Amino acid sequence: MDYARAPNYDTPWNGPYDPDLMPFWKEPVEAMRDPVVREVVIKKCSRAGASENLALTDHRFTVANAPEPTLYVTADIALAEAFMERRVKRGYALSTATRRKYRAAIKVDKHEIQFADMDFRVNWAKAKGVAKQDGWARIYC
Repeated sequence: MDYARAPNYDTPWNGPYDPDLMPFWKEPVEAMRDPVVREVVIKKCSRAGASENLALTDHRFTVANAPEPTLYVTADIALAEAFMERRVKRGYALSTATRRKYRAAIKVDKHEIQFADMDFRVNWAKAKGVAKQDGWARIYC
């Protein structure tokens, strides 16, 4: 990933992704990719880079390399829609693989992206059906 590829992306970083910038995220990110681990729970302070380093980095890897249905749940509809527009959709421009997959998506709307090989949906805690199991392999909350 290279943050310079998307100048309108919501981050102060400008250049290639550097995992050494926040090395404390290495262990949870590796756990998220470990097939034996079923759940990763993080207790953190606000503004600690979790959305970018855990959810978004893992999601982009999923889209590019290991497609599987993914759900992102946040507090309310406004946060869900802003996250989708400013972080998820813009963030696909950060790598060639995710940009290519996003451009070829079957359906893109406010809350969902249907790729040829996986679905991604953002939702909020009180949304109808958020607790309904749709077969999500990855859930970020």
